[in-house]
Amino acid sequence: MRKLALILAVCLCLLPTLAACGGGEAVTAEEIFPIARTLIERSVIVNTALIGDGVPTGSEAFGEYVYADRAWEDAHNIHSVEDMLSLTASVYTTQIYNILYQDVIIKDGVLPPDYQNRAKTDTNPLGGLLVYRDREGWYKNTTHEYLFDTMVLTAAGENYATVTITVRITPDGKTPQERQITLPFVRNQSGWLCDKLTYVAYDASSVNQ
Repeated sequence: MRKLALILAVCLCLLPTLAACGGGEAVTAEEIFPIARTLIERSVIVNTALIGDGVPTGSEAFGEYVYADRAWEDAHNIHSVEDMLSLTASVYTTQIYNILYQDVIIKDGVLPPDYQNRAKTDTNPLGGLLVYRDREGWYKNTTHEYLFDTMVLTAAGENYATVTITVRITPDGKTPQERQITLPFVRNQSGWLCDKLTYVAYDASSVNQ
């Protein structure tokens, strides 16, 4: 499946050598860990919405779409596709953002997009999201718990850092599994971003079900 192949490629993509990072002092663990935690926590919202279970929905339908759950929208301040894209762009580098955008948001114009904007009304001045009924999440009913006390800084420069962290993955009805992942972070003019998809797949072949 093209979508799976593309996202797996992103998951395996490591940060290239940054030859032009400048000669300033390398960031420290104390500096990068709070930044990494914030980006990872934001990424969970993005990952779930775009490649996982999706945005929770209410009971009200609109053609082939269903209204997104208002409490979720309010909690994350996401009331439009543009808000979703803005959050994604605040987490991931352009490379990762473009793959998610092309393969999930617009779907090459072949399938209906997972999300469309709900019109603003007098009773709903912020508008909101409509969720496609038949959206295909890559992973379903799976929780990802990032164990932040396991973070280790493995490489660092003035504008980049590489962090390892253990993730506890628990699909419904399966044995929890802990896996270590490596995440590269880069700093550009707008701040720090993650240069690898933070989602990590559950390895069902390695545990007793």
